[in-house]
Amino acid sequence: MKIHYRREYTCGWKGSEAHYYRFTSPKQGYPAQIELFSKRSDFKLDSRIIPVHIDDDVSSLSAIALDNDFYDFMKMGRRVVDGISVLGAEYIIPFKMYAWLNNAEMRTRGEQVNTDDIKKHKNDVFRLLPLTNPGNKIETKGNVRSTILAFIDAMADEPVAPEFLPGRRSKEDAIELIKQLYV
Repeated sequence: MKIHYRREYTCGWKGSEAHYYRFTSPKQGYPAQIELFSKRSDFKLDSRIIPVHIDDDVSSLSAIALDNDFYDFMKMGRRVVDGISVLGAEYIIPFKMYAWLNNAEMRTRGEQVNTDDIKKHKNDVFRLLPLTNPGNKIETKGNVRSTILAFIDAMADEPVAPEFLPGRRSKEDAIELIKQLYV
């Protein structure tokens, strides 16, 4: 069963559960995927997914809750293309790093984590690198910077399949590109 949001998008799914912060499979002429993000609220949440209230007719939307550092980083990297806010690869990469670190930590604690998700986020970091401008320097601070540094440290002992390395470079060269871009 798929849920369609006003017949323009299909609601994203994970297993048998609908995710109302991700919309995919659009009609032609619409962006390939939309994800909703929000600054983490002041009240205690058990989840990183928070409800979004727009009006009484729309009750199923939610957003991925971000801490202030990641939310500000996302806003800093936002650009508008044809009236739609998008992030370039250089601003998506730290989110992929965070997702990989978070999933790897959950697995270490013995929590149920899809191994494919862990691999995907790590591989996405390296797949997105060629889409960045090597001359750019992206300002990072707080949790975003510490996430990038933790990812760099973790990659020392982590294998990366050659097909995911930019231009078939070595993992060490790719890590050096990450350092030049963010550190």
